[in-house]
Amino acid sequence: MKHPYLLFFMLFFSFSLAGQKVMQIETSGRVKTRKIFKGEGLEYNLRESDIWTYGVIEDFNIERNLIVFGDRYVNVDEIAAIRYYKPAARRGGIQLALFGAAWSTFALVGTATDGNPDTNYRWSDAIVTGSAMGLGYATAQLFKYKKFKIGKRRRLRLIDLTFLAPPNDP
Repeated sequence: MKHPYLLFFMLFFSFSLAGQKVMQIETSGRVKTRKIFKGEGLEYNLRESDIWTYGVIEDFNIERNLIVFGDRYVNVDEIAAIRYYKPAARRGGIQLALFGAAWSTFALVGTATDGNPDTNYRWSDAIVTGSAMGLGYATAQLFKYKKFKIGKRRRLRLIDLTFLAPPNDP
């Protein structure tokens, strides 16, 4: 072995690893969970409220089942829904609107430069442009968020993943 002390340092520092507290969204019938860590932003809706609130998670109090934000505490059992912003929907909507604008631009430039006085900008070009731009805007607005409703199928759980060294029993 080229560096025998490397193994010693790896073992020594592995026992001093800090623990990790996580909130996870569990779905019944699925093994895969979505984990939410400290420092992430969370947009949530409390039970019996229609207001969406955003906050950055500072810590989790696992004993009391609380999420600690900068200015408030929220009990995990009081959360009715969580939503995440999906930037892909916005990008797709913008691309669709740009397609419509490009279609109209190419149709206008083509009719102006082809040298044929019989060709002109048609209503079908305007319909394609309008429908692509409208559909792009609608796509960006309708699919802006991914919502997780907490209830029968989904639940929130706080977990402490702190590594504990096994006790030394003689």
